[in-house]
Parts: sequence; structure tokens; C-alpha cells
Amino acid sequence: MFYLKIETEKNGEIKTHEYPAGFETEESANEYIKSLIRLFPKKHEASRFYISTDKSNWKEVQVEV
Repeated sequence: MFYLKIETEKNGEIKTHEYPAGFETEESANEYIKSLIRLFPKKHEASRFYISTDKSNWKEVQVEV
């Protein structure tokens, strides 16, 4: 299972949102990230996305939409 963390910068402040494990594979997490970017392009244009299996070793994910 993969956890998802999103960091979004707004007005010079970085906000972090973590989502519980709900992704069976890295590919399913990537597809979810792509859908977020498509649905909210302005909100996520400066976002950074990370996935982890244990919430301690986060890996930055870069997806192309």
C-alpha cells in the first residue's frame, strides 16, 4: 500500500496534506495524481507529490499529464 503526500505552496507558505494508504501500486498512485492535476490545474501547478509505503521514506513523484 502507498501513502500520498502533497505539498502546495501558497503565498510563500508550504501546506502539506497526507492521504492514508489506499493505493495498491505506485502506478495507481500516479494515476490519482494525474487526475488531481487534470481536475485542479491551477491549484496543483506548483505542487510536489510524494509517495511512501511506510510514511518515513518519501519519494518525489513527477507525472506527465
